Amino acid sequence: MLLTIPAVASCVVTVLALFVGVATIAISSGPGWRELRWFGIAALSASVYGVCALATTIDVDLPARAFFGRLGGASASFLVGSWFVYFVATQGRALTRGERVVVGAVVVVGLAWLVPGVCRTSDVFVRTVRWLGVSYATTRPTPLGRATHAFLMVVTIVIAARLYRSWRRGQRGALANLVGVVVQLVAGVNDALAASGELATPYALDLGQFAVVVAVGSTLVARFVADARALERASAELRAAQKELVVRERLAALGELSAVVAHEVRNPVTVIFNAVATLRKERVSESATTLLDIVHEEAERLKRVAGELLDFARPRAPFVRELAAASLVEGAVEAAVAGLGGGDLVTVQIDANLPVLAGDEQLLRQALVNLILNALEAPGRTGPVLVRARAEGRPARAVSFDVSDDGDGISDDVAAKLFTPFFTTRASGTGLGLPIVKRIADVHGGEVTWRRGDGRGVIFTLSIPVREAP
Repeated sequence: MLLTIPAVASCVVTVLALFVGVATIAISSGPGWRELRWFGIAALSASVYGVCALATTIDVDLPARAFFGRLGGASASFLVGSWFVYFVATQGRALTRGERVVVGAVVVVGLAWLVPGVCRTSDVFVRTVRWLGVSYATTRPTPLGRATHAFLMVVTIVIAARLYRSWRRGQRGALANLVGVVVQLVAGVNDALAASGELATPYALDLGQFAVVVAVGSTLVARFVADARALERASAELRAAQKELVVRERLAALGELSAVVAHEVRNPVTVIFNAVATLRKERVSESATTLLDIVHEEAERLKRVAGELLDFARPRAPFVRELAAASLVEGAVEAAVAGLGGGDLVTVQIDANLPVLAGDEQLLRQALVNLILNALEAPGRTGPVLVRARAEGRPARAVSFDVSDDGDGISDDVAAKLFTPFFTTRASGTGLGLPIVKRIADVHGGEVTWRRGDGRGVIFTLSIPVREAP
C-alpha cells in the first residue's frame, strides 16, 4: 500500500493529536487547569478524525469506508462542541442556558452521524485530485448531513467571533486561538464543498483541526511558562518571608529578654549610685575615693547598657514633626563629642538647599550619634570623622547622612553580621548600636547602608525619605 501525501499528513496529525489529548487530560487534573479537559477532548476528537481521513485515501472495504465516514462526521461534531465549551471555560464562567442548548444540539448531531443512513448514504463517492496524485473514496452525505455541516460551521463562526472580541480586548493568547479557529473554519468549508463534489480540492479538515490544537497549545505553553515563573517568584518571596519571620521571632525573643535584663539591672544600678553618693559625703582615704570613682564609672556603663537594651527591646513610636537637617547634624555631633576632649574630632559638611525633613528629632539624633561614635571608635582611625548631609534625587526624594572614617575598614566576616543584635567587635560594646540605627531608619521609612571608602575606612549612610509631617 502506497501512502500518499494526504495519508502521511493524516497519520502525523493522528499521532500528534493523540499525544496532546492524553497529556492534556492528565494535566487537567491539576488545580487551576480544569478547563483543559475540554481541550484534551478536542485533541482526541482531532486524532479520531485523522484516522477517518486516512481511511478515505487507502484501500478498505465498503462497510469500513461507510463506518469511518460516519465516525468522521461524529468526531468533527464533538470537536466543535469541545472547542465551544473550552473557550467558554477559559473565560472563567459556566455555560449559559442558550449555550447549553447549542452544546446539546452539537452532541445530538454527533450521535446522529453515527446512525447509518441518517447523515451519510451507503453510496461511495470517488473523486481524484490529479495535481496531488490522490483519490478520495468515501460515502456521500445526505441532505441532513449537509445541514449539519452548515450548523457546525455556524457554531465555529460564533467561536471565532468571540475570540475576535477577546483579542480586541487584549486577552492573552486570543489572537493565536482566533487564527487556528479561522483555519479550521476554512478547512471545514473546503471539505464540505469537496464532499459534495463542488470543489476538486484535497480534504484539509484534519490539518485545520490540528492547526487549532497547535494554536491553543502554544497559548497554553506560554501560560504554563508564565505560571512557572510566577511560582518561582512566589517561592522566592515565601522563602524570604520565612527567613524574615524567623529573624523577627528571634528579635522578639531577644527583645523580651533584653527588657527583663534591663529592668533587673536598672534597679541595682540606682542603688549603687545612691550608695556611691552617700559614701562620697564621708571622709574616706584617697584610695577609697579612687575605688568610688571606678564604681561610679562602671555603674554609668551599666546604666548606658540598660538604656540601650530598653531602646532595643521597647522602641517608642516616633513623634513626627518638621525639622532641619543642619540642626539635626549639629545636635548629634555635639552630643557625640561631649566629654571626648575637642570639637576637631568631627568635620561637618552640609549641602545647600536641603529639604525640610519630617521625623522624630530625638530618634534621628540618637541614630546619628550611634553612627558617629562607631566612627570615632573605628580601629586605625587617624583623621577626623566626616559627617555630611546631602539631598538625593532632583527633586529631592530623601536626605542622606554620610558618616565616614579613615580606619582599618570592615572585614567580610564582620560585614555579614553588622546589623545582628548583640554582635560587637569591641570589648566594651553591647552590639546594639547599629541594630537600633536600623530600627530607627525602618520606622521612618528609610534605610541604613554602608560601603567601603576610597582606599581606607567605611562610610555609613542613613537615608530618610522626604515627606510632609502629619
